[in-house]
Amino acid sequence: MSSATISQPARSRAALAMAAIALAALGGCGPKIDEIGVAVLVAAPFVYLTVHFFLYLLSLLWRRRYPLLRHPLKLWLIIPAVVLAIAAPFIGPSRKLDLAVMAYWVFGTSYLTVTLVVWRLWFIANEELAFTHAQIPVAALYTMFGLACVAKARDLAQLGVMAFIFPGYGGLISAPLYIALIIEAAVRGKRHPQPLARPPS
Repeated sequence: MSSATISQPARSRAALAMAAIALAALGGCGPKIDEIGVAVLVAAPFVYLTVHFFLYLLSLLWRRRYPLLRHPLKLWLIIPAVVLAIAAPFIGPSRKLDLAVMAYWVFGTSYLTVTLVVWRLWFIANEELAFTHAQIPVAALYTMFGLACVAKARDLAQLGVMAFIFPGYGGLISAPLYIALIIEAAVRGKRHPQPLARPPS
């Protein structure tokens, strides 16, 4: 989702398109707000796995400095499966699946931005838990926003729509942030190996 192969104009157009669709839905035009919620829930498992992979790449760089650092996969196979099971009953017309493709990009880049911020703050206090737990509160929050849209809980749905779009803005924010964190990990990870702040039990 932060790939440099997609141009900034393309990312910007995708974000603007999703914003237009979301605002139209809130205004009663275009796709319904519950359809946007379904699109997000359908895209969410794939977004969560993709972001898990991005964090895994960061862990490989940091592991040179913290050899005991772990990044387990099992939890992040279970959580997307649960979210997909929640979304499954709502999957219907192909229009919703078309929206899901757009949601994967626009919602996905916003989810990536928020996860990276949470991860970096958590990393200061506990290197390993940052990798294993940082996604959990963010995934719970965005899943709740998706369910709020499906349930047409207007106030929470409006907040959710903003959260789907603006933190990542189609990659214009998430891509530079991820690149900066990769550079930091590449540079700081070269330092002499150190124990974790809280060694694994």
